[in-house]
Amino acid sequence: MELYWASGSPYSWRVMLGLMFKGLDYTDHVLSLDDREHKQAGYTALNPRARVPTLVDGELVITESLAILAYLDHVYRRKPLFGTSGYDAARIWRRVMELENYAVAEAQPVVRALFFNTWLSDLDGLRVKTARTFKELDTLEETLEGGPFTAVDCMIVPLVKSLERASTKSGASNVGLLPLNLAKRWPRLAARVVEVEAHPGYDRTFPPHWR
Repeated sequence: MELYWASGSPYSWRVMLGLMFKGLDYTDHVLSLDDREHKQAGYTALNPRARVPTLVDGELVITESLAILAYLDHVYRRKPLFGTSGYDAARIWRRVMELENYAVAEAQPVVRALFFNTWLSDLDGLRVKTARTFKELDTLEETLEGGPFTAVDCMIVPLVKSLERASTKSGASNVGLLPLNLAKRWPRLAARVVEVEAHPGYDRTFPPHWR
């Protein structure tokens, strides 16, 4: 398998965590977004939308992070990311889609605005999104389950770590992201992230330019 990804892309990170949880090996192709390598013809031939990640498994090319996770779980059955029964799959998919449609949808504009220092352009709107993100994390804290790692964990880690990194940027207090004390407000969520970080393959998934 070959994975085309970009450092800091939460969508790439999801897939790398999924590969890690399932113990699958792959060849890295790291694309520089700054150099617009994702826009070059060699890559757009694989992914016409010029987005990351893209997984190549033999002759099959899969794009979109959640589609890749679903593919991996269907083809490589060990250590399932979506459970072992129809009930498990429905429960995990519901949590995944809630994270995607609510928590990530609210958090990502805040994270990007702080990363790229554009937060002054929509200060009031970003404050609202931060407050909604925190409410989604409250819900996640209340409903978080333990046990084997699942696709939910593939979603949680990039979300939380991106928020933590964004909270160190100029403007974080202005948009309501500070104070961000994960262990104090969301202790179960913080403990789950620590569990993932303790996985022996985690270091490979961590964005290189964040080190």
